[in-house]
Amino acid sequence: MKEESVELALEHLNDSDIRPDFKIRVEKATFQQKGSEYQARKKKKTDTLEIYRIKTEMERKFNWIEEGGEERGLKIVILKGMFTPEDIEKSGDKEQFVKDLEEEIWAECTQKLGEIEKLMTYDTSKEGVVKIKFKLPSAAQECIKMMDGRFFGGRQISCSYWDGKTDYKRAPESEEEMKKRVEEFGEWLDNKKEDQSKGQSKDKPENKDEDKLEDRSESEEEEETGVSIKVVDAIQKMLEEKLAKLREEKLKDGPGNTST
Repeated sequence: MKEESVELALEHLNDSDIRPDFKIRVEKATFQQKGSEYQARKKKKTDTLEIYRIKTEMERKFNWIEEGGEERGLKIVILKGMFTPEDIEKSGDKEQFVKDLEEEIWAECTQKLGEIEKLMTYDTSKEGVVKIKFKLPSAAQECIKMMDGRFFGGRQISCSYWDGKTDYKRAPESEEEMKKRVEEFGEWLDNKKEDQSKGQSKDKPENKDEDKLEDRSESEEEEETGVSIKVVDAIQKMLEEKLAKLREEKLKDGPGNTST
């Protein structure tokens, strides 16, 4: 660890709560020689099986995805509508806001539902997402029954199983943002084609044979513009399909699951 990282760890992690009522202490490591004479450390024989066992156990503990899939039951749920970006902004202290929210959720869920293994608040999410991993599938199932459709902070929240794929760290793109990006991309393509056509028409000698100009093939036009018409059509089709998918997901969520 670099020296700068040590200072940051001391400043931000020492006496902090790793979870409610569990504080951790961070201090600089000290290295001292034992005895008056230096003794080189003896290399331990590497146990490949033990290394593999430790690695597998750590991956299991720190991974959101449960081994065994549906056979062992679904344990991870997603809460939406727990907060809004405006709530965080009004609080004036994002870290304290998130800490208070997580403590409230942790206390209620462990008391009424069961033990929680992991809880994470996605403070950059516009949907106000909180992800919870319970120790038992039955607790996750009861959480959905208790929390889905409930009102919290004046908003109706939704609760469902995590699909195992969605990354809530990345803010989802709204339909309006998608439309704007598609329009800007289309304008850029049109300008690019127009600029390249103008540049090549200046360098091109006059040709009085209009019949030959009309009979130009599509491949020759692509060479002049530098942009394949087929590629442009394919990109536009892809963007239209993505917009249609966004509308379909919005309809599936329903008005009850939309954060206000």
